[in-house]
Amino acid sequence: MDPGRRSLLKAGGGLAALGGFAFATGALPVRTHLRDIRLVNYRNAALTVDLRLDADGETVYETSLDLDAGEQTHLPCAWPGAAWAYEIAVRLPNQDTWTTSRWDDDGDQCKKIAIREPDHDHVISFFVSPNCENIDTSCG
Repeated sequence: MDPGRRSLLKAGGGLAALGGFAFATGALPVRTHLRDIRLVNYRNAALTVDLRLDADGETVYETSLDLDAGEQTHLPCAWPGAAWAYEIAVRLPNQDTWTTSRWDDDGDQCKKIAIREPDHDHVISFFVSPNCENIDTSCG
């Protein structure tokens, strides 16, 4: 075998081994899989919430939701199941600005958005929902 070809094969084998190691150890990026978004109204009154979801910089879901006092709802799975990054934006009645949260975590993600009374320190809060693997959704 020609020495140049042998060197090329060794280099290719080394790159393949390095790629396999990087994949096995999580060194390569893994896309975020958004499995659920739950919206919870902790207020004592009904309200309308404007919501927008972007995946990889493009708006993929936009809606206005009417929530009764104490109501919670899971959004329909109307977004791509996997993206490099998501950003969710929420706006309450009589507000001009959106409150946003962006994430690009690896693997399965389930998000919770809490809406609290106006006198609360954080009227809109974003959380990672626990037990994502136990949430029964059609989002994957």
